[in-house]
Amino acid sequence: MSLADSHSQAEQGQSSSTEGPLLIDKEVLYTKAINAKLPTAIKSDVDSWIALAQTVAVTSALFAGVQISLNQIIESAMSGGGDSSQGYPLSVWRGLRWFMYGAVIVNLGCAGSAVAVINMAASLECDIGYMATKYYRRRIADEAAERNRQENSEYKKKSKRETEKAKRYEAVYTWVSTEKLTGEFFDHKADIRRLQQFGIGKSFGWITWSMTFTFIAGGAFIFLTFLYWVALTQVKAAIALMAVAVALGLGLTLSFLLY
Repeated sequence: MSLADSHSQAEQGQSSSTEGPLLIDKEVLYTKAINAKLPTAIKSDVDSWIALAQTVAVTSALFAGVQISLNQIIESAMSGGGDSSQGYPLSVWRGLRWFMYGAVIVNLGCAGSAVAVINMAASLECDIGYMATKYYRRRIADEAAERNRQENSEYKKKSKRETEKAKRYEAVYTWVSTEKLTGEFFDHKADIRRLQQFGIGKSFGWITWSMTFTFIAGGAFIFLTFLYWVALTQVKAAIALMAVAVALGLGLTLSFLLY
């Protein structure tokens, strides 16, 4: 049997390889890929991540704006205090700057991470056709390579890397060709792993963790900055009351992490 005949046979769904889903006709695949939509379960995951990231981005930007305003007030108090203000040396006030500017930088970084999460999640549906056809072409190339034993070692290494990369798109190809999801998609609650199984970039995981961590750190910085400032300017009773208020406010702000 010629190589061309073998390709034709694979395109008709009679792949000689037993690994992976059955290959369908190329033209049928292209037609399905053009009209493919995300499965309901994956679409729900994407929508939830986009909604969460939008909320985090807006909140972090708001935190940064509030912190900048607070910084201006604190800087005015520091600049008018001479060598000592409110009975504290200037070095103590300067220590407050670590929290002041740290809060702004971390919250802006959190907003940037949230935008990246939104971009990656929103582009998943746009990439369905690309991922499905890439997997199909890689399978065809692998089957051709199996029949051609004269390939050099450099090509083998490259082929292996490409195959491993395309393997991530197997679930997408299965969905496009059969409109079915395997049972492994329902082994977990809606989380990052399910989206990664459906082909979203591996970096999505650490970007979402970065967004979460910087949101926690940014919230902590802004509340601690406020508490630090109150501790330097108010009486002890007010400090104790504000410490309770800050702890409560920070806890409520981060309550979404309990989900």
